[in-house]
Amino acid sequence: MSAASHTLRSWLLTTDHRRIAILYLVTLPLVGLAGFVPALLLRAGLLTPARDLLETEGFQSLSLWHGSGMVLLMLLPAIPAGLGYAVFGRPAAPRVALASWYLWLIACAVWLARMVQAEPEARAAAWLAAVSLGLTFLSLILTLRRRRQPLTPFAWSIAFAGGAGLARLATGSAEPAVLAPLALVPALGVVAEVIRDSSGGVLYGERIIPWLLGGAAAATLLPWGSRLLANDFGPIVSALLPLAALPPAMLVAALLATVLRRPPARGPAMAFAWASIGLAIVAGGAFLLLASVPTNTHLAATAFESAHLHYIAGVVLAALLAGLYHWRDAITGRALPQAAANSHARLVFGAWTLTFFPDFVAGYLGQPWALSAYPDSFGTLQTVSSLGALVLAAALAASLRGLLRSLFSYTPEPGERRAASRMSE
Repeated sequence: MSAASHTLRSWLLTTDHRRIAILYLVTLPLVGLAGFVPALLLRAGLLTPARDLLETEGFQSLSLWHGSGMVLLMLLPAIPAGLGYAVFGRPAAPRVALASWYLWLIACAVWLARMVQAEPEARAAAWLAAVSLGLTFLSLILTLRRRRQPLTPFAWSIAFAGGAGLARLATGSAEPAVLAPLALVPALGVVAEVIRDSSGGVLYGERIIPWLLGGAAAATLLPWGSRLLANDFGPIVSALLPLAALPPAMLVAALLATVLRRPPARGPAMAFAWASIGLAIVAGGAFLLLASVPTNTHLAATAFESAHLHYIAGVVLAALLAGLYHWRDAITGRALPQAAANSHARLVFGAWTLTFFPDFVAGYLGQPWALSAYPDSFGTLQTVSSLGALVLAAALAASLRGLLRSLFSYTPEPGERRAASRMSE
């Protein structure tokens, strides 16, 4: 590359797939930080049962703004854009890929402006983010169509998630709570590929893995249990709704069977893959309770729903970190520090559980969602959860620091450069 290729203009007008992925990966943490600060304020407001910091209206507005932004601007584009563009090679429509990033940036700006104006409803930001996601999926699907090699689990997950996402957009749906489960499909694809490559290149039941990923994507088109009461449907639909958890559950079972038959090589990617699987198992169990008639009415509009959404976010985040370590050569051509990454994975999993599992208990006991005041009996659970949020902030900061160090402090090996070049072909 020439020196001119490293100018700001060359980055902002790039059609190189790795650069587009890096543009997403550099800006995603900034948006995450913007959403994490109000999350800490929300947790601070829950430290005491009284409305000492935030009134109920302000608490609900901040919660709505935080949730919509984190789902639409973080969870949904993180893996398709941050990993998909880098891993799948030269995009079939590079300008469409770059346009998706610019639309995403505009959506982020509108979202932040709504926060400054104290207006949590950001429909314009939601639709801009949804269109950006649609362009991302369209670009990736076109790229996958021209591939000559057999599709990998991650490629299948992007193809199916893209189809489901475009179908959602065609029906005019940009509701964050309804779109959130869609982010699980690429996350499961990343975890499946990490385990496959770490276990000798073969998955247990490999022929049915694409079908399970397709089933998981199709399940996201169904009404989501935590947003619509199960007893609002007829008896047949209510009985079938919990079956939406069957494809991802079978996929996780196949991955665990693979690990039992062929113990995977240890490394940071596998450590984060384990964290993602653990969080996915908890999220799946929570979905069954939210989608089942006996418990759905009891848990609706409680902190249980919030915990479920955050566990979905944890699955996606852990899978993203697993993918960053697994495909580090394809993204930057640089080696990532691996010694501390294993401990970071354990710390993220533990901190996530410490932060959000108490909300499952509180929601089951009847604590409403997004209320700044609550009975004294929930005080201990909220204190534990707030302390967990501080630990989680430290864990995420440590993981981000390790990734940033790899960009500026590590020199790529010649073999890594060749591997990155092959991935791009």
